[in-house]
Amino acid sequence: MKATIDRLQNKLERLVSKHQEVKSLNLQLKKKLLSLQEHLYKEQQSVLELKEKNKILKLSVSLQGEEQDTQAARQRINELVREIDKCIALLNK
Repeated sequence: MKATIDRLQNKLERLVSKHQEVKSLNLQLKKKLLSLQEHLYKEQQSVLELKEKNKILKLSVSLQGEEQDTQAARQRINELVREIDKCIALLNK
């Protein structure tokens, strides 16, 4: 009977020890996950900023193109402004 109780006590002590190890590992993994999530968020923000800069650069390059391209872009902008003016005039009626 005493031997059975001793075995159970030993098993219980090992189980408690393992439980503490697993809790510690779980805490470490949670910290690492949080760190990785923060890093991912920063990288996503960086990607968004770079995409916006790329968009601006493409627009800048297209506006600095050859004279014909510039004229076509200005003409298209003027057409769009005239259309907007017409829409505003219709809304004011």
